[in-house]
Amino acid sequence: MNDLNTNNDQYDNLLWPLLNWLQAGKKVAIATLISISGGSPRPVGAQLLVTENDCIGAISSGCVEADIILAAREVIASEQVRQQQYGAGSPYIDLTLPCGSSISVVLSLAPSLEQVAMLCDHHTMRREARLTLDITSGQWLEYNDQHAADEKYFICRYQVAKRLVVIGKGAILAHVEQIAASSGLEVICYSPDYTVDSANKVAMANTQDFNPVALDSATAVLLLFHDHDWEAPVLKQILVTDVCYIGAIGSLNSHYHRVNELRASGFTDTQCAKITSPAGLIKGTRHPQHIALSMVAEALQKLCSV
Repeated sequence: MNDLNTNNDQYDNLLWPLLNWLQAGKKVAIATLISISGGSPRPVGAQLLVTENDCIGAISSGCVEADIILAAREVIASEQVRQQQYGAGSPYIDLTLPCGSSISVVLSLAPSLEQVAMLCDHHTMRREARLTLDITSGQWLEYNDQHAADEKYFICRYQVAKRLVVIGKGAILAHVEQIAASSGLEVICYSPDYTVDSANKVAMANTQDFNPVALDSATAVLLLFHDHDWEAPVLKQILVTDVCYIGAIGSLNSHYHRVNELRASGFTDTQCAKITSPAGLIKGTRHPQHIALSMVAEALQKLCSV
């Protein structure tokens, strides 16, 4: 069956708003995109949360959300699951999708408070979690492998949040953090720069203050040090983790010396090849904001491929 992949932005990371609403005693309906025929701006598994007064999430680019919200509030009132089709072949001829595609949406009541709390616990611990939606009854079930073979079940897969760890100092760092956060990434900044003011910052008095916790395969790292004495000890810790991307600022000549030192310290060519430098999709730019955008874009490209 299809999977739901959640990230950390207003459209995908719906677990925490859902938990807050359920803890407040609100009734919540969930619209889940279960199939697509043709193109779509949102993936299979995208969701929209609806209460009697609020909503968050997105199923399309705004083409059908108004109707889905109305239908979801009817589900809250009736407590009955519904399945609706929009676009090509839909009975709602006044609700067309400009791309010519067709989408199928299931509207159901939300999982229980206990189930959502479990999902949030997994999210906090950076562990994947799954729930199964019975699209015929609207019930949410604990996932098991047998559900994948039954067409009446839709499996929602809640992935580990994509994380960007930024280490360094200078003007580019603040721009990297801002761009990455607005892109929906979970951001952690390590910096000895006292001028960096950020809620995501971990202050570094020395390289021993870097703690490579949770540097997993859903994490990308950007190194923004021009000072080799700061970069080398940190980079050596990162290279033995499972991060999916390591990008470093600097010239080709700087990278040549970087790699030679790592080899002299016992790192293999395979490990050294994990480092991209100069990092960024846009080569040759010298504007701090453009460099930041370029580096975040390359890191995000890699994060989206894992």
